[in-house]
Amino acid sequence: MIKKIAIWAFFSIALAFTACDNFTLIPPNQVQSNNQQYNHLADSFYYLGRSFSEDSSNQEMALQLYDSALEYYQKANHKARMATIYKRKGFAYEYLEDYAKVIQLEKKALKLNLEIDNKREAAIVLNYLGIAYTIIGDLDSALYYYHQGLTLSEITFDTIEIIEISQNIGISYEYRGDFDQSIEAYVESLKYCELINHTAGVFDLNLCIGKQFLKNEKLEKADFYFHNAEQLIDSVEEYYKQVDFHHTLGNYHFAQGRKQKAKRLYEKALSISAQASFKRGQAAVHKSLATLYLEEMDYENAIQNALLAVDYERLINHSGGLVTSLMVLAQTQYQQALFEKANNSLKEAVDICLEKGLYESLDEVYYHL
Repeated sequence: MIKKIAIWAFFSIALAFTACDNFTLIPPNQVQSNNQQYNHLADSFYYLGRSFSEDSSNQEMALQLYDSALEYYQKANHKARMATIYKRKGFAYEYLEDYAKVIQLEKKALKLNLEIDNKREAAIVLNYLGIAYTIIGDLDSALYYYHQGLTLSEITFDTIEIIEISQNIGISYEYRGDFDQSIEAYVESLKYCELINHTAGVFDLNLCIGKQFLKNEKLEKADFYFHNAEQLIDSVEEYYKQVDFHHTLGNYHFAQGRKQKAKRLYEKALSISAQASFKRGQAAVHKSLATLYLEEMDYENAIQNALLAVDYERLINHSGGLVTSLMVLAQTQYQQALFEKANNSLKEAVDICLEKGLYESLDEVYYHL
């Protein structure tokens, strides 16, 4: 009943929005005018849905509003907007970690975009399909869709999408454990960015390649790419990229034993995240701070940051992050001889892994039990 009331409330808002655009009801026998009416209503529901979806705690409301928008776009036979709705619904289900739904919806969006010969949007959707398949571990399918998207992006000369898809191809190889092919894909993408003087892409890929070398403990090579990224950080406007940079650089200095410098960088990343209400960033940085304080045997700060990481991961419903945060929390609880609490944290992590199919993480959790 509450949901129905909410929908009617937003329906009223939608009508108010359309009124602001000098929208008036048209006699039903005028098909073109009816389509305008449907599109006005659908647009209002769509933009309201987007506003809810961008707040990761309101995906259910976003989906209801998207469904209302879809109903009117279907009446108007607006295939481009129908495709957009399917794509956006896919985003909402990505937040809810229902990747079967993500794939189903993105394929509907792809079909419609191909029907209307919108190659650019089709390439974007192919990229999202590749991401979804990467997340569920079907890397062959991921690479198939990435390469299809890359082909269309080259036809449309969409340099931004070419760069992003090339980077995602590298990520798929990274998940496969093929370090050399991963680096090769990233470096190729970086060369393309440098060729067209795409500053944002150059920054992203230097940071990405640096992360790969850091992960594989090739610190000298990591330093080269991090230094390149650092030269461009002042040109970066997106808060999440700033957070990622400072957090990653903190990890780099932590790996080299420079804990105070790492701590300053973590605090900088945390400050940017808090200002932008970027909860995923806050969760990740608190987890890193917990690990740092744990190594310093500052157990009070370690457990405080671990608990904050767990709280933020719960808030954004990020299962993978919640599992790793619970493991860090369990480590701090063990160090404080809170054995029952530590075991409870790990048991919760096991339950999440089993429920969400996070079997790769499950082995690590069992190791700590």
